[in-house]
Amino acid sequence: MKFRTFFIPLAVVSGFVFVVGLAILGGLLLRNPLSLIDQGGLQTPAALQFIPKQSTVVASVLARPDKLTDVWEYLTAPKLRQQTQRDIEQIQQTLVAGTGLDYEQDILPWLGEEITAAVVSADIDQDPSNGRKPGYFVALACKNHQVARATLELFWQNRAVAGDALTFEDFAGNRLIYSLAREGTISTPPGIAETTAGNLATTLVAHQFVLVANHPEVLRQALTAAQSNDTNLAADYRYRSALRALPKTRVGLVALNLSAFMQRAQSTELVGHPPVQLSNIGEAGDNLDWGLVSLGLTRKGILGDLAFTATPGQRLVPRMATLTDLPKFTSYLPEKLAVAAVGLDLNALWSAVRPLWQRVETAPISTFLGPDLTTLLDERLSDDFLRGASNHFALGLNPGQSTDWLMAFGHNRALAEALQHLKDTAQTEGIGVNTLALRGYTTTALTRLSVTPNLSQAPGRGVVTHLLGLHTEVNDMDLMASSPVLMDAALKASQGNELTAPAWSEELSLFQRPNEGYIHIYWPKLQSGLRQQIARFRLWETAAKPVLKHLQGVTLTSYGRTEEFQTGRVFLRLSNQ
Repeated sequence: MKFRTFFIPLAVVSGFVFVVGLAILGGLLLRNPLSLIDQGGLQTPAALQFIPKQSTVVASVLARPDKLTDVWEYLTAPKLRQQTQRDIEQIQQTLVAGTGLDYEQDILPWLGEEITAAVVSADIDQDPSNGRKPGYFVALACKNHQVARATLELFWQNRAVAGDALTFEDFAGNRLIYSLAREGTISTPPGIAETTAGNLATTLVAHQFVLVANHPEVLRQALTAAQSNDTNLAADYRYRSALRALPKTRVGLVALNLSAFMQRAQSTELVGHPPVQLSNIGEAGDNLDWGLVSLGLTRKGILGDLAFTATPGQRLVPRMATLTDLPKFTSYLPEKLAVAAVGLDLNALWSAVRPLWQRVETAPISTFLGPDLTTLLDERLSDDFLRGASNHFALGLNPGQSTDWLMAFGHNRALAEALQHLKDTAQTEGIGVNTLALRGYTTTALTRLSVTPNLSQAPGRGVVTHLLGLHTEVNDMDLMASSPVLMDAALKASQGNELTAPAWSEELSLFQRPNEGYIHIYWPKLQSGLRQQIARFRLWETAAKPVLKHLQGVTLTSYGRTEEFQTGRVFLRLSNQ
């Protein structure tokens, strides 16, 4: 399963796909809401003329949010529609929080068929000595510029009454209005809350767009970009060529500058962690640098089609997708694992995941395999093991205080030698290598003994056995697991009269074949594990609760590469039933 240059971009983009996708599930002017699924919204965002090419992230909703919410409500089970309406209202209130405006009364009457938002600059004034101040930009299409102008006037009147000093500036034939935060203003997290509590700048351009930014310099850059085709994203070759490689029926687009994104991530939440270089994501000289995601709707959720390109001036090394059927070992994975990955090459998958995994201090590799087993797998043995696991594989894990995992591989000589080397190394390190019977199969158990801290109060003899891992062979398959429970579940499946594919395999009709394998996330289970492992996640979860509560699962795949593009698809399953 060769996700070598694709898994990290997919993982990064999946978050954006979901956030923008639910914003997309917010409204259409069509009488039949479901026509948006078949016909989509606008083809391309006109506001790209204002977006500088180097922008980190650009997300466009190509239909009015109220039309998209019509789809959401229409597909929701009747008993849940009241709750869905409350969720929609909460999202709307969050969008206009602190502005003194009402979304239904003040925004919708003039809002057109496009909303484009972007992070256009990592630092507005490019001066690191005074801290990093990202530049945020939003363009809202107008269908009635007079009502839009009246809304802007009302907003600025409210700010003036509140004591803000307003500045009026003529720039490139447009009137800019802005208010800069006074010294001592409490800073707030990036986003709408930041702009409404501190700096804010707006302008109405050619009766077509209301432009909003968190600093007047961002608007100046946007208006300058619109006057030069050499600097804006609308004329960018990567955007136009990637767009041709994606389906035409869409309701949203997300552009991601991977180089800029990595630099941005490196300076925020993940400061202090080993840096991830794009050269670590793929093969040398073959880096994915920029990508475009086209968002569409189905009755069950959101589809994202992806096209990523290499660094300008370089070509990708073509790679054909070869997986035509769901790997047979998939049926040995228990239902509702937090993460399941199936394909043809575990080594390629781990090569893609490892750079990102190493950045997350709260989830080191030892939380997956355990510290003892991690120590045993030195670099050479790890490479031997991964190379041996290249003949169909299925991998499942449940994160939590201690991560449970299960692996199934096609049996081969290289893998057998790597596993024997692992057991020999374990014995030299004082780890027990014993056999036991589990469902009639001879199973090897790697264990370590320890003495309880307080022997005087310890039951029995005060010796505790720690299970590091289990291994057994079933027909032409090697099974490894962290616990008897998962191993027993896999062995039980192997003894059944008929193997049953997991429920999420029903979604695979949405993906073209051949491809390079699948990764599936069962969100409720993963959410629970992340809540236990990462304290900061609970803050994100609370902020995004109206959105995340409807997410059931994420399935993604890669379709391989041509010299120009790496393509794939991600499906976000939503539940309103």
